[in-house]
Amino acid sequence: MTHPVPKSDSEQSGAIRNPLVSVIVPAYNVEQYLKYAIDSALNQTLANIEVIVVDDASNDSTLQVAQACAATDDRVKVIASPENRGAAVARNQALDTATGDWVAILDADDWFSPKRLEALLTKADEYSADMVADDLSYVRNLESEPWTSFAQLNGNLYTSNPTEIDPLFYVREDSRLWSTNGVSPGFLKPIIRRSLLNNNNIRYKEYIRLGQDFFFFLDCLLAEARYIFYPEAYYFYRARPDSLITKSQRERWLQAERGLSEVLKDRRVAENFELQKALLAKLNVCTKKRQYASVVEPLRKKQYLKAMFEMIVNPYFFVRAIQRLWDKNPLKRIPKKGTMAKRLTL
Repeated sequence: MTHPVPKSDSEQSGAIRNPLVSVIVPAYNVEQYLKYAIDSALNQTLANIEVIVVDDASNDSTLQVAQACAATDDRVKVIASPENRGAAVARNQALDTATGDWVAILDADDWFSPKRLEALLTKADEYSADMVADDLSYVRNLESEPWTSFAQLNGNLYTSNPTEIDPLFYVREDSRLWSTNGVSPGFLKPIIRRSLLNNNNIRYKEYIRLGQDFFFFLDCLLAEARYIFYPEAYYFYRARPDSLITKSQRERWLQAERGLSEVLKDRRVAENFELQKALLAKLNVCTKKRQYASVVEPLRKKQYLKAMFEMIVNPYFFVRAIQRLWDKNPLKRIPKKGTMAKRLTL
């Protein structure tokens, strides 16, 4: 398959009747970054795209920035939500509006390299894939050069060309990386065939405010999508201190428990014993994290009676509290008698 050559600036300003890719941009209070993100999508080597920006009821000038971009390029569509409902809802609104053969998610404070979409579509053709992800370059806020990448943070596990991701690998990797300070594959930003999403009624779980990508991509994999990771970094992730939604950790883990419980009821999961076991292990970790947060959050707010009640109904708190104290114990770092001598004689 050959992809169209880039159009001239005058041709690019016109609307695309049958776009190949729909770039979806959920936006909330990102007036400083949004235009740069949109421009990175519009300036792709692949010209026949549409960019769908969903303003999630921002209280700054985010909506006005999006509308100004739409006024100068008809490939940009803007949806203004009347109330703030989170990124999952915003993305679903864009998915319902999209007309491209492929969907690409772009966070409003991130950006694409100019050849990203064309490169990923080429790999999709080469490997007959339904989903293709590239490496992520992590850039600190207001800096221009990346300091690391998704592959580097995960010990260069994803350096083969290509790495194929199936449901079991995906869940196991996510769980493994919790304990190694790596980055979950749920953070990747694959392009996805829109027909896969529509034919299987796949949309974001709207009750999940943080971590919704994990479940969205897992639903794609359960629908037998072929998912390829390509170890070139064309996506730039801006790490900024105010980019995450401020939300109760207890609520976050409660939402994850609900999502995992729903997935475990899926017939396709029930028929895969190893996948079921991996999801149950992840659910167990979420439950423990929720129990710990249920006590810690009222303690931080000096709600001591509530904290005492939560200690009674969530006894795992004591186990985790002791573990955390032990992790900070300087005696833990003192080598046992003879350890240094053994090292010196190796």
